[in-house]
Amino acid sequence: MAIINETLNQTVGETVGFTSSGMSYFQQAATYLGQLPTLISHGDYFAIMVALIGGFILLVLLNKLSGLLLYIIKRIIIFLITGIAGWYFFREFMARTVAQGFTASTIIFGVIGILVCLTGIVVAFITLVKQSAKHAKEKGTALFKEKEIPDAQIVHAAKGGKTPVQDAVDFKDKTLMEQFTDKSFLTIMVYLVVAEFGVFSSKTIAAPQIKTGMVFFALFLLASFIFIKASYQSYWKGLRHLMVTFVIGFILSILLGVYWGNYTYSHLFSMNYFTTESLVALITGVGVSLFAGSRK
Repeated sequence: MAIINETLNQTVGETVGFTSSGMSYFQQAATYLGQLPTLISHGDYFAIMVALIGGFILLVLLNKLSGLLLYIIKRIIIFLITGIAGWYFFREFMARTVAQGFTASTIIFGVIGILVCLTGIVVAFITLVKQSAKHAKEKGTALFKEKEIPDAQIVHAAKGGKTPVQDAVDFKDKTLMEQFTDKSFLTIMVYLVVAEFGVFSSKTIAAPQIKTGMVFFALFLLASFIFIKASYQSYWKGLRHLMVTFVIGFILSILLGVYWGNYTYSHLFSMNYFTTESLVALITGVGVSLFAGSRK
């Protein structure tokens, strides 16, 4: 838990209403969404992520903006999510060094966190500028050829893309090392780590009960499958990203929970995991990764 925000723990929890065990899951969800502005004002990184990504999804559903503008907005959101996480982590790192001194865990996770956050910010900024310009150029070229395209899937394959069947075969044939060295995959891994550091460096409200956390996690998985189906060019690629980011994210959430969040291994390797910030960090990291890896 973030040192600089410890005093907000009980206050924010009561404000959101998660301390009421008599509330149904839907009531808790509705209350949480209604209190997003309050949580954001208290520096809740998860709430910020939900608001930014949720707002983007709403724009897509309303379909009021051009594809190019949505693409640029998405890249801006990723840059903001990464930058905010980096700022929160640096602020927390400085607070810990002042309060505790340079302990082993502070130095190790501090150096790793700063390097990863800086890498994420740089990558997000370069992607925003470079890929947005590239996407704009491609969109402009496509306008002149739109009527000449007989079949989107054939054109996609002609440009070096793969059909869903071909991608499924590639997924099976790819070695684990090839999957880990894929450039786009490494990029979303950076976003995963940055997002989890951001959760542990801000005041985040975890589930008050194990059952609530389990339902929350189950709903997130269901939403992930729906999001992958709707937003990825290849469903297999999306599932691969989900599986690998989940495994890596879970391991990282345990390590950060112990060495940065002051939990114990016994606490996290139990059903109590669903009531900790580690679960929030896992969901946040995987969610940001899937969002960054989608085609929309």
